[in-house]
Amino acid sequence: MVFEVMAELPVEALGEVLALIETVRCDPYAWPCVADLGSVEEIREAWSDLAWVQYEPVDRTVQIREIGWAG
Repeated sequence: MVFEVMAELPVEALGEVLALIETVRCDPYAWPCVADLGSVEEIREAWSDLAWVQYEPVDRTVQIREIGWAG
């Protein structure tokens, strides 16, 4: 689960990931779709300096699929 992964992040990573999630929430279509051609899902990825979030826009929300930290 995303919450379990976030609980294991260092404090500086948590802040960056949360900021990235807020950016994605405000404008979910600003980031590129990375779903395979022909996929019925719309999977997008957003990146900051050291964090990334893979998500799916659903109605007026975003469903977080994965988060990562490269720090």
